[in-house]
Amino acid sequence: MKTFAPILLCASLGLALGACTPSPDSLFAEGEAAFETHDYRTARLQLERGLDQQADNVDMQILLARTFLKLGEGERASLTIQALAPELRDQARIRLLQGEADILQGRHDAALDGLEGIESAGADRLRGLAYIGKSEPENAGESFELGLKREAPSPLLFATSARFELERGQWRRADDLSDEALKRDPQLVEGMLVRADLLERRNMLVESEQAFTDVLAVDAGNFDARLGLGRVMAAMGMEQEALDMAARLQAEAPDSLPVATIRASIAAQKNDWEAVRAVLQPFEAGLPGQPDAAILYSEAMIELALPGQALIYLAPQFDRQPQWRALRVLYARALQQNGEAEEAMAVLRPLAERPEASPAELQLVATIAEDAGDPDAPRFEQRAVKASPEWVGAQIARADKALRNRQWAQAEARYLEIIAQIGPGNAMILNNLAFAQGELGKSKEALKHALAAVEMAPANASVLDTAGALLIANGERERGKALLEKALGLDPGNAAIKRHLADAEAG
Repeated sequence: MKTFAPILLCASLGLALGACTPSPDSLFAEGEAAFETHDYRTARLQLERGLDQQADNVDMQILLARTFLKLGEGERASLTIQALAPELRDQARIRLLQGEADILQGRHDAALDGLEGIESAGADRLRGLAYIGKSEPENAGESFELGLKREAPSPLLFATSARFELERGQWRRADDLSDEALKRDPQLVEGMLVRADLLERRNMLVESEQAFTDVLAVDAGNFDARLGLGRVMAAMGMEQEALDMAARLQAEAPDSLPVATIRASIAAQKNDWEAVRAVLQPFEAGLPGQPDAAILYSEAMIELALPGQALIYLAPQFDRQPQWRALRVLYARALQQNGEAEEAMAVLRPLAERPEASPAELQLVATIAEDAGDPDAPRFEQRAVKASPEWVGAQIARADKALRNRQWAQAEARYLEIIAQIGPGNAMILNNLAFAQGELGKSKEALKHALAAVEMAPANASVLDTAGALLIANGERERGKALLEKALGLDPGNAAIKRHLADAEAG
């Protein structure tokens, strides 16, 4: 009996394992479920396990190819498609998958050849993407428009077209197309991402943060949404959160320039230009295709007195986007630093002649004009002494926008700049400055400005609310409560004041 025991034990173990091995059908079902919830890594694993047992299952092969496309793995998608029978590969639906795989691999001409003769909105979408890859935007636009005119274009085509319009600066058209995409499929990730990016481009950071978060509620692992959220957090001064996000993304994509740009932008906020240079220098070859990174790197080069290197990246960016105000100033600074004062003057003069030109911009152009021997130097110098009403209005709008965006440090800097020009005589400017400083933890400075605002506007509920909250933060609870009660009496329906007063009473 003992002689046969090991054999029987192994046989029993084999039967047990066999009974626990999932069937191809159950693995396929699990793969489908994971695909539908955007869990493409799990989908790939389950489908590959299923195909190990049933290699000729066409439905699993096709879904695996689609999964590889979602993961951005064009080569593996192609290999999966090529394993299909020739008669299947000739079907339009499979040719569309192959076209997408070709585009992911940069084989744009092959994609166009493979799509030849397929007249559908889906094929038009892929043709548009192939033309984008070939740097033929006119052909891309024609392909997208043709697809949108066909019967029953997909939500994905609307989203892809919206992305195309966004990247070429047609934001209103992108709005309309993304609206249509989300109207047809409210949880279409591509459409949600375009909407989030549009909000970010418009510097609506709070709204953009929420939009990227909404994408992650649908697709928790989405790289682009996490990248966008990291950018927004960096812009809002959420330094540690942005760095943590960048670290996670870098582990997944160590060669990603957009991820490196998040880290560089945080270093730039600290004026650590050597760190900006160190982070972005390994990516120099990719900078021309990433305007934000190229401009950030160029600014570091200017601050490190390396204008020649800055001009390599700034010149082409300025040719493409001359309307970008900050870019124009940087380009002029690089030219001046490089000893090209006349060229710098030509770049900066159109901005300096505008009524809302800032004192800092006017001082820069005055210096450049003097270097260039321009007779207008004294005029620009004179204008730099006192800010124009147009600049004050524009600066207040920028400061208020920074406040809404929770960019507390930027808001503080802008309000202080306004006060330096016009004096501390505006209650709402002082109130908003106090609010920003309170969020930055500068409670004593904030309270000083808040109480000055109360003296000017003692019947303004918002001013009283800010001062009351800051008094409590500074340990003057009863005095703070009194101001909050007065604020609520002036504006009984204000939810924020009610909340502040309830917190004060509870504490």
